[in-house]
Amino acid sequence: ISEIVDQSHEIAIGLAEHFDVLHKVAKGDLGSRVSGESEVELLEALKKVTNEMIGKIAGEITKRKRAEAALLKAHDELERRVEERTAELRIANEKLQQEVAERNRAEDALRQSEEHHRTLIETMNEGLSVVDKDSVITFVNDQFCTMTGYSRDELIGYSETILLDKESQRIFTKQWAERTKGLAVPYEITLTRKDDRKVHTLVSPKPLFDENGQFTGSFGIFTDITERKQAESELLSYQEQLRSLASELSLVEERQRRCIATELNDYIGQTLYYSKNKLEALKELASADDLQEAADEVLSLIAQTIEYTKSLTFQLGTPLLYEEGLEAALKWLGYQFQKQLGLVFHFEDDLKPKPIADETRILLYQAVRELLINVTKHAKARNVKVSIQRDYKYIQISVEDDGIGFDTSKIEAYKSKDGGFGLFSIHERLKYLGGHFKFASKSGYGTKSTLTVPLKLIKKSTG
Repeated sequence: ISEIVDQSHEIAIGLAEHFDVLHKVAKGDLGSRVSGESEVELLEALKKVTNEMIGKIAGEITKRKRAEAALLKAHDELERRVEERTAELRIANEKLQQEVAERNRAEDALRQSEEHHRTLIETMNEGLSVVDKDSVITFVNDQFCTMTGYSRDELIGYSETILLDKESQRIFTKQWAERTKGLAVPYEITLTRKDDRKVHTLVSPKPLFDENGQFTGSFGIFTDITERKQAESELLSYQEQLRSLASELSLVEERQRRCIATELNDYIGQTLYYSKNKLEALKELASADDLQEAADEVLSLIAQTIEYTKSLTFQLGTPLLYEEGLEAALKWLGYQFQKQLGLVFHFEDDLKPKPIADETRILLYQAVRELLINVTKHAKARNVKVSIQRDYKYIQISVEDDGIGFDTSKIEAYKSKDGGFGLFSIHERLKYLGGHFKFASKSGYGTKSTLTVPLKLIKKSTG
């Protein structure tokens, strides 16, 4: 019984230790273990079981704490990432709202711009046409319809060549090749209206290309220049009539000069010659010295008058021009300038036949006289040369001096300052006769003027 009591006492103490350790473990002391030694097999087995159970519980609790710590850390990381992402989304949303606002403003501006351009296109005075790469019309404005007499439905979907005659189609084909190369040079073309009337236009083209550089078509702005072309035509007609009138006036003037010269020669000249002859006969019969002296004085005056009349006759009518031709008249004219003004005159003639009309002969003579006058007034020349030659179907006369020359870029084109025949008149009258006038000069190197007109001229009709 004593052993049983002792054993029971030992079991009680062992159980108490077990309960104490379990209580500590329950309080969180996972390191507590049953450590007492006992000879009672039951207590040792219970100790082993309790310690193993405490170890397992400690392991599970440790794992759980680690899992909770990891879960807490993951939760904190998730919270951080959520906050960061939320901030990013807020910033992105703000940017998106700004972009949406800007896009709305851009769309409003684009809409207003489109409306402005649409209004501009529809109210512009020029016609606008857009064609694709096959020259098929895809758009026209109201003015283009008014200009051609067609409606939009009658134009869109059709080739622009329906508005062109053969000549205009040739121009369009050439210009279309330029568009495909990216070239955009304004050109003139005539459109045929629906009522077959012609409309002269000035086209300002613009080729169109896609983002790959492929040609997609072109648009053109058409300006109606019909009235301008008509005015130009009328102006050209007026210019032709003025040239004709100037030529006729020149002929009338020359005829009047010739008539006056003839009168001077036939009446005044003949009378002076007759008087001179009579006075010479009278002088031979007279014996008194004073009478002979008076006769000498009268003879001298008559001789001077005869020379003056002869000179005046040549200046007015230039009989050589009609009697011996242009070459002889120009040669005589040059030597008159040499005699009166001290110029050294040179004359060259290729001696080829040069058949020309009276109108042309008169004009060339007057032009050369005007050029020689210019040389004496402005060139300060010592020598002047007049050359006349035939160049196939043309007659060419050049007047060349060794004077001071001038800068041709500073001269007012063909302007005559003294109101004379003038370079402008020379240019215009030669142009009327189918010829041309040009001059070359350089400061310090003299001047050369060249007159060129066709031979055997057939007079133009002035309508």
